[in-house]
Amino acid sequence: MKTYNIAVIPGDGIGKEVTNEGLKVLKPSLRNTFGVKTESFDWSCDYYLKHGEMGPENVLEHPEGFDSHLPRLHRRCQQGP
Repeated sequence: MKTYNIAVIPGDGIGKEVTNEGLKVLKPSLRNTFGVKTESFDWSCDYYLKHGEMGPENVLEHPEGFDSHLPRLHRRCQQGP
């Protein structure tokens, strides 16, 4: 059975918990079709507030070596309410 590598980038725009719940549904539903291996990247507004950027310098090229991405919903990051 083929296994696909998926880069998971949880987002703040819809809530990080939404991505995690989606994975809970995705993985079992594909069990008899193909395998899914995931790796999570925390490039959220929390990352921005800590590092001053949305991700590493090569964020548009990285992550490489994945078959697909489960992307985040982008939104403007602000400090405070």
